[in-house]
Amino acid sequence: WKSRPHCRIRGRASPPWATSMGNSVGKEATIQESVAGDTGRPPRKQHEATRESAAADERRTTEDSPTLVSGLRLVKGIVDTSGSPSEHDILVAWIRGTLERGRAGELPGNTYAPIPEKWRKRNQSREMLQFGTYTHSNRVETHVPVAPLPPELDAVVDALIARGALTELQRPDSCTINLYRPGQWIPPHIDNPAFDRPFVTVSLCSEQPMVLGRGMAWPEGGQGPGPSREERLNEECVVSLPVGSAVVVEGDAADAYEHAVPPVTAERVSLTFRRRGQPGSAETDERTRRAERCRRRCRDVRGAIAVTVEARAGGVRRGFGPVGPIGAIGRVGPLPAKKEADKRREGSVIKKPMDGSENVGSGVLSKNAAKKEARKAAKAAAKARARAAGPIGA
Repeated sequence: WKSRPHCRIRGRASPPWATSMGNSVGKEATIQESVAGDTGRPPRKQHEATRESAAADERRTTEDSPTLVSGLRLVKGIVDTSGSPSEHDILVAWIRGTLERGRAGELPGNTYAPIPEKWRKRNQSREMLQFGTYTHSNRVETHVPVAPLPPELDAVVDALIARGALTELQRPDSCTINLYRPGQWIPPHIDNPAFDRPFVTVSLCSEQPMVLGRGMAWPEGGQGPGPSREERLNEECVVSLPVGSAVVVEGDAADAYEHAVPPVTAERVSLTFRRRGQPGSAETDERTRRAERCRRRCRDVRGAIAVTVEARAGGVRRGFGPVGPIGAIGRVGPLPAKKEADKRREGSVIKKPMDGSENVGSGVLSKNAAKKEARKAAKAAAKARARAAGPIGA
């Protein structure tokens, strides 16, 4: 049952701030982190060579290297998928039956949560069943009533403890069941620090990836399908979650990285088990401060990504005058419309008619040549004024 998660680093070109974060963005790598009861030996290096067409993607051939996301563990076989019907099939059938009861209004309080209309339009979010604690948009609302953990979910908790994913002291008191239809997704986020660490997600129905990063930039707004692979920027780690497995998230993976679920390719059900922390305790307060620091850093990174993308798209001009975010002045945003007098200036080249006409397209002078021409014109103008004034003393 022991398993080591394969965390694959995205192969796209890394943004300029990525290397300062101490991660090998731009390479594909595997992380191998021990689970409870492992030997503690250092991870085994795996090297592969990946070649892809440059026309299909801007990824370069690189050699794999081990990369570690501290606090991330994968435990397989929490829910048995063998047999007919299997533990997995029985659990999924119970979840689907409970979902139908929730849709019919037969569950207490806000145990069933439909997809908000504003998110349904862009295929974001998913239907949820919440037990023990109610959350909305990652906010913990303890005053909203929900059903307690039922025996079916307590049995999964017992399996998590038996397999070493959690200890009895870490026994969860809350569970959110997420039901994804194909194409649905959730954006990058950090789980509310009101919950203790670790938290655990058990995956059912289909194997799907989870991505982690420090400042992942996914498009906002719009309608239709979720963000495509090309639209999602700064994803540092991709972890595939097999059916019946549990991913245990704590430490840096929980509070220094965001995590997200890209648009799923098939029906997926996940069970996220958490335990509410003690409000006002030193541990909860420190976890809250750490999570807020991470959120601020991630917002700053996303802002830098947005500026860079805008600059590459031509929204910021470089050269004479205001320059882009890479330049010295650091102007951000579109430039005002060019004035008529500026039409002869293009970067470090000044356009000037060679035949004295007003047609600027007939010739181009370099900057130095233009300065010489300007000096000659000034001398000629001075001589003309002297001639017009006549001889001295006349």
